[in-house]
Amino acid sequence: MAGEIQVTTKLYVSKGGAQTANQTHNWTANMSGSDLLTATQVVGTTEEALDIGPDIGAPYIVEIANIDSTNYVEVGVATGVYFARILAGQTLFIPYVASGITIYLKANTAAVSIVTTASEL
Repeated sequence: MAGEIQVTTKLYVSKGGAQTANQTHNWTANMSGSDLLTATQVVGTTEEALDIGPDIGAPYIVEIANIDSTNYVEVGVATGVYFARILAGQTLFIPYVASGITIYLKANTAAVSIVTTASEL
């Protein structure tokens, strides 16, 4: 079956008369495997790997939601090097995580709960 994975994204910004195009982007992908995951993880203030479980094989697609009301989570793919922050109540979507890549997380100030949704591509 084709198109088992469906993604919709939209980023709209407007301030002081300037604005971005109001576009929605939709795309689909074929799922090569049969494994997927939705799980919670408590991320501490010491760096740790994103837990995608034993069955998700790379490449995979992942969305990480920070469900904390105060603290952010730093995200990286090399120990101690972070490329993003997921602020309280926000999400990060990574459309393709290649084989051999480990996603590292570290909470700011106090432990943070996240919800991870992942699927093999």
